[in-house]
Amino acid sequence: IKQLDSLKIDLSKTAPKKENLYFKNGVLYKKGILFAKGIEKGRVLDQFLKKINFKPKSVIFIDDKLKYLDEVEKFCKKLKIKFLGLRYGYLDKKVNNLQGFICDIQHKNLKKIFCFIQLNRNGYFQIVIYFKNNKLSMLIF
Repeated sequence: IKQLDSLKIDLSKTAPKKENLYFKNGVLYKKGILFAKGIEKGRVLDQFLKKINFKPKSVIFIDDKLKYLDEVEKFCKKLKIKFLGLRYGYLDKKVNNLQGFICDIQHKNLKKIFCFIQLNRNGYFQIVIYFKNNKLSMLIF
């Protein structure tokens, strides 16, 4: 959310629900974004839509993993909701080249690391923000 805010992108303006929603299984809906917390995304979308009593005419879903697109598409077909899935593959080459050197950087700079973000539990995409020569530096893997 902070990254979107920094880019002045506010998904809550067109969101079907304005208030935050918290689910028992850790799923969170905040500022127009549904966080699945590792749960099957079609199931999470189903749970969310039932909770807000809403059936969209169409769903546009963007993800870097084909299996997640398939999950949401399957859900949409079941409810006869139009579906457009876009697979985001810009980082595929970087991910394929990812090596263990990130662990070395983290270990050497542990006391200097300001922020470490791992965008999914598989370590697919990582950002490390750390201090180097009293300046903030950032590595993206």
